[in-house]
Amino acid sequence: MENPKVILVVEDELPVRKFVSEILHQAAYKVVSASSSADAIMAFHSSREAIDLLLTDVDLPGGISGVELAEQLAAARPGLRVLLMSGSARQSLAFEDNLHCIRKPFLPARLLQQVDDVLSSGSGLRFRRDCRWVQHLLAIRYPELHVECEQQHGNYYLLRLRLQPQDPAKEVSFSVREFVDGNWEDKVVAALDQLQSR
Repeated sequence: MENPKVILVVEDELPVRKFVSEILHQAAYKVVSASSSADAIMAFHSSREAIDLLLTDVDLPGGISGVELAEQLAAARPGLRVLLMSGSARQSLAFEDNLHCIRKPFLPARLLQQVDDVLSSGSGLRFRRDCRWVQHLLAIRYPELHVECEQQHGNYYLLRLRLQPQDPAKEVSFSVREFVDGNWEDKVVAALDQLQSR
């Protein structure tokens, strides 16, 4: 008989963490839970059993996002599977058709299916956090925009948007942080409106 998979659940909202943990327990998974990135790092390194899957909210307190946590833990253990959760009102492009991302709220059956799919897939995250990736995602959603991106410190990016690539005089630029949770798309939409009104 195969040993049950061990899942590290990281969620700062206690009712959500309990709900997710209970679903996973009932499906015969072993669950280790944490309420912050710092707690998750400690739990990950002190767990007596190897963690098979990190299931983490994207927006966590304490300065380390769920994405940064996933990157840090996956670097420590390359075989780690990752599933990101987000309840952001604006769905990020990163979540579209991405096996490693699930939108909250979700039904138990949906969560269990996605957990099973991720455990059956390759390890790590299925997206890159770099400017080429940001430009690719924006080109899919906003084909009329010419996008230049410059990675700044940490997970900050400077975006320059134009309707015409050859006209830098008609440009809107702004910095965004941690684009995965979708809040930055409000700035993109506002910039597009501003460019189209010129």
